[in-house]
Amino acid sequence: MISVLASPSMLLRQASALPPEINPPMYLKIFQVSSASMSFLASSVMAVMVTLLGNEGLSTPYRRIIFGLSISDILQSFALLTGPWFIPESKVSVAGEKEGTLCQMNGFLSMVGSSGVMMYTFLLCLYYLCKLKWRMSDDAIKFKIERRFHAFIVVFNMVVCSVALAMDAYHTNAVLVSFCSFAAVPTGCAINPDLYGECDPVIEARVDFFIYLVNVLLPAICLIGIIVTMSLLYHHAVVLYQTVEKEVPSSLRRSTRRRSARSSNEGSTDDNIETPQDQVQNLSRLYRRETMIQASCYVGAFSITYVPMMTGMLLAVMS
Repeated sequence: MISVLASPSMLLRQASALPPEINPPMYLKIFQVSSASMSFLASSVMAVMVTLLGNEGLSTPYRRIIFGLSISDILQSFALLTGPWFIPESKVSVAGEKEGTLCQMNGFLSMVGSSGVMMYTFLLCLYYLCKLKWRMSDDAIKFKIERRFHAFIVVFNMVVCSVALAMDAYHTNAVLVSFCSFAAVPTGCAINPDLYGECDPVIEARVDFFIYLVNVLLPAICLIGIIVTMSLLYHHAVVLYQTVEKEVPSSLRRSTRRRSARSSNEGSTDDNIETPQDQVQNLSRLYRRETMIQASCYVGAFSITYVPMMTGMLLAVMS
């Protein structure tokens, strides 16, 4: 085995010669810090507004879900915001050496926050489905769905991320060197083992497991859940529109005839009159269009945010 593993000082000297694709330019770090700062501020304001403004507080499922989503994004944004200062100064994790406390805390907060954001986004979509399609009351949603999901999200994230912390799975990532995450040691071993040495097989196996679980399987399940819930919600909107198209004309035909006759006696034209039938149909059409836009935004935003990460992590683990 090459002497890099046996000589940490040599590894640190060679780290300064990392290829450009491993050492991102300063503007990428500036973009990370600035975007994370805006996200941290926005989520903090949202959490305060949901909690303190108005008389309802956290009394409704919707407000509690938004609060949980905001807290998760605050943790994730804080990890990205502080990442450049929490990683080791050398930006290299050496096999056999325990990672620094700040880096481990950064990785822990990053994983807890990102997992929470994914799961609460799915829970929010499920809430819309229960409220709009199944007409469930807030109490029914609370006792049948919400409480269990809140408990599962908290327990899952704390247990998985704490186990990863105890198993020393958080290290400086050779590609995303501006914050800590699941990564093998020594840093860069998966990219260039000839230069940085072979990956520690024990740490690598642990990292691969947590990557599959948190960065691949969990977002895939959440994405499938979001697609299913939004598809069911849009189907409900389409069925409602078709029902209105069939039933409204017969139920409002008599009212429309009376209104048309009265307008004719007053010298008005029917073209300028919006009948009750037109109002109901327009509302139904608007509901269908808004549901389609909302469903597309949730699925599209989640896909753009997490599908590239899922694909990259899966390919990295499989290579």
